[in-house]
Amino acid sequence: MKEARTAILGATGLIGRSLTNEARQRGYDVTAFSRDPVKAREQFVLFGIELDAVLGYEDFVDDSFDVVVNATGVGSPREINKEPTKVFAVTESMDDLLFSYLHKHPECRAFNLSSGSVYGRSAVRPIQSGTPATFEVSHLRPGDFYSLAKLYSEAKHRSVPERHIVDLRVFAFVSRFLDLEESFFIAEVAKCLKEGTVFKTKPEDMMRDYATAEDLWDIIGFLMTLPPQNAAFDVGSARPVGKFELLKLLSQKFGLQYETGQLESSSPTGEKNAYYSESEALTALGYTPRRTALQNIEKEIAAFSQGVRLEP
Repeated sequence: MKEARTAILGATGLIGRSLTNEARQRGYDVTAFSRDPVKAREQFVLFGIELDAVLGYEDFVDDSFDVVVNATGVGSPREINKEPTKVFAVTESMDDLLFSYLHKHPECRAFNLSSGSVYGRSAVRPIQSGTPATFEVSHLRPGDFYSLAKLYSEAKHRSVPERHIVDLRVFAFVSRFLDLEESFFIAEVAKCLKEGTVFKTKPEDMMRDYATAEDLWDIIGFLMTLPPQNAAFDVGSARPVGKFELLKLLSQKFGLQYETGQLESSSPTGEKNAYYSESEALTALGYTPRRTALQNIEKEIAAFSQGVRLEP
């Protein structure tokens, strides 16, 4: 992988910037792409991420890469709540860009960051290898739009089996490069840690499986050792974590204060008390995750507490 020229699309999002930094740490030849390269460079400086090249999407199709990672998205849950239909346009435009590139460079290996929400309303319980995606098609709600956009994208990828596209379904993600103004659960926790305020949460427990940029690059690197394929895989750690197990660790290790109470839901895709996958598709190929979700959180929050972050 170190010799492979790598492009990261959507390099300024949470997953994108985390993948970009991890690729640099591994010594990869990486080029970051963004809609606004000038703003992207400023953001990378604020986060302490060093890069040789940050380009606009207009420079992407005519360049030559061995690996392309599409980490584009519509932003935080807050952004999805404000403009739920935007995900269709953004997802399709980036798919069109990727397809244009692969038409010119069919030998390239492409990895698309999808989501566990692709399972629709089935994602309220642990996902199994045969779990279907379910939707109430006569009663769609705004929270379904994100899921359907991801499902449509994956279906589009499977429709061209000759292209080397792999969708990686991320259920939850933790990174040292959190933006404290985002409305993700783990970002809200990190903000309370930084400001010394009390984190307030609902009394119901929930299970999540937190992946890191290290996990994603481990998976991509592993799949690169196998023959090219067109497929989708659920991303998981060695073991998911419960919310209160997570909060207890952060309280003991980092001094987090938290309390329970009745709060309004802010999730654009609905409440999910068990949002993780038990699929063993990657394990069957020979991949083994390094850490549990709890270990991932401890590692990234420790680095976050010492790192450079965007200020409000």
